[in-house]
Amino acid sequence: TTFTGDIQFIVSSDPTFKNQHVTTDRPAAQIAVLGIESGPFVAAIQGDKKLYIRVSPASPSVDGSLSNTFTISACSEGAVKPLLNGQPASGAVRPTFYDRYRFYIPEPYSTEEHLEVTISVTPITGDPNLYATTEEFSAMPDSRRYQWKGELVGADSIVLSSTSSKFRYGWFHVGVTSEQPSTYSISVHWGKTTMQLRDGVPISGVVNIGDVRFYSFTAGKLYSDLATVRANVEAGEIKICVKKETLTERTAAAMNWTDCVWESSGRSDQVAAVDLPRQETSHGGQFIVGVTGIDMRNVFSLAAVMHSPLILDEARPWNDAMLDTAKEYTKRYHVHLGLTAPPESVFVTCTDTDTTAAKKPEIQIRAGLKWDDLKFTASSSASAQKDNEVGEGGSIATTAKLEVNASNLLRFHRQGPFWYQVEVASSGPVRYKLEVTTKSPVEQAVTLQQGELVLGSAAVAHPAHYEMTVPGSGDQASTDLRVRAVQCLGRVELSSLTKKGGGPETTVTGEVNQDVVLPIAVRKDPYEAYVQVTSLPGDKLEADVIGMAEFYVALESGASKSGLITIEDNALQITSHQVSFAPAQFQTSADGSRRSIEYNVVFMPTGYTQ
Repeated sequence: TTFTGDIQFIVSSDPTFKNQHVTTDRPAAQIAVLGIESGPFVAAIQGDKKLYIRVSPASPSVDGSLSNTFTISACSEGAVKPLLNGQPASGAVRPTFYDRYRFYIPEPYSTEEHLEVTISVTPITGDPNLYATTEEFSAMPDSRRYQWKGELVGADSIVLSSTSSKFRYGWFHVGVTSEQPSTYSISVHWGKTTMQLRDGVPISGVVNIGDVRFYSFTAGKLYSDLATVRANVEAGEIKICVKKETLTERTAAAMNWTDCVWESSGRSDQVAAVDLPRQETSHGGQFIVGVTGIDMRNVFSLAAVMHSPLILDEARPWNDAMLDTAKEYTKRYHVHLGLTAPPESVFVTCTDTDTTAAKKPEIQIRAGLKWDDLKFTASSSASAQKDNEVGEGGSIATTAKLEVNASNLLRFHRQGPFWYQVEVASSGPVRYKLEVTTKSPVEQAVTLQQGELVLGSAAVAHPAHYEMTVPGSGDQASTDLRVRAVQCLGRVELSSLTKKGGGPETTVTGEVNQDVVLPIAVRKDPYEAYVQVTSLPGDKLEADVIGMAEFYVALESGASKSGLITIEDNALQITSHQVSFAPAQFQTSADGSRRSIEYNVVFMPTGYTQ
């Protein structure tokens, strides 16, 4: 966790870091995740059971005066980690697994004291979800056992109020999971404790009307970089105030917040923006940020940016500003594309949101994989006639749009995660919204033919596609045609599509341990039909809680008198530590022949079944 400056680190089982086979292949900026098959981990297990970490500045300062301060931690998957009030922690989680945390809230001195606890998770990559419980309810919260949850796309915050009947003082437990590999920052905050901000990493927060939430950040000696504070208002209205900590005011609570020098306000879908004068940051120091709620309930994302680019997720549009105090009207962003496979295209849109300015500045976008090689550019002036839209009061909103064909850009990167570097420049002061989206390549459809069993799989965000030739009603083939999915793991939904890559026309949702049958229309003339199989996220005790599915799929005609596979009820029974198998009877619709069947039983920790 970097607090000032910009660091990178590598991990190795070799204390000299010279053996490249047992050292991470590239430096990490925030989190290094070592799988059980990674070179450093395997070598450490086979050797002295030790891993070594080397931290170095990501970029040296011009005069060598820049200090880099950070904390470092390591943990094994599944370990319960402590959360401290106001101190962010970093984590990484695999799909369907859980990172676990806990924190303690003591009984207050007064029973009339009202307490609100905010737990926030901010994605660095992926889309983590958040679940929380009291220890009395459960010590292992997950998507089925929880008292509070946050499952929004992107950043999430949940608020635990002491007035709730669910609230109990003592230990609280938190579970973080994701449907895709994810890294994130997590924090808990209550009372007047000051939350620490990390350079370039947004943190989510909630504040009620009249309340003040306190944050702090440390600025090194900034001779060239500008220290900025940005609060994206997602709901409600807030005011931010920034002060430099003094010897007489060592804590945020002790400060007088009525005479604020650097302040800004913002409403929903706007930004509250403060640029600190360079004379205040040239010698470094500790700064306090107070966020005051103006509406009844206010949701926001707050970031302090100094040396590092601002980290954004593809799913999160970001409102920003280049103010009059800026020496150069340029901003940099480090954007994570939430994909497991290379995208077909990347779209970057930057829209001027200031509807009051009479004269609009020119906005330019530069983008690419590396800062020193930003090949792709777009300008608002080049497409002004096409992209200008009339805003409130008849003013013009200028938009710069950039579309990049990513097939060549990412041709050497076959698997995620994918990071994209974006630079926004303006000819003058401007307030704008930055959005980065992707277009995934259309997956090749698998051809289905009658009498064939095809094994398939799907995830929640990655459906499987199939195509088939449907004979005309004048042919000898039966007019009773259907697609059957035999669910082996998870739960699926079958949809007939209007066209290849089109939207759903007819949809059938499956139940656990039952076949899913989708009728296929037979027309007068032959045509090509398209079917999509989607995995459904689970909320029960069955295997579908993991959000992925495996299945067999086949095209059947009226001649098929039974399902592809029929298993007697209760053929597999698990009780306590005993597993018993009953005879399984099944047949195929193609020729009625018998086949062997294989059971795969996976035992998982308490609270999980598969």
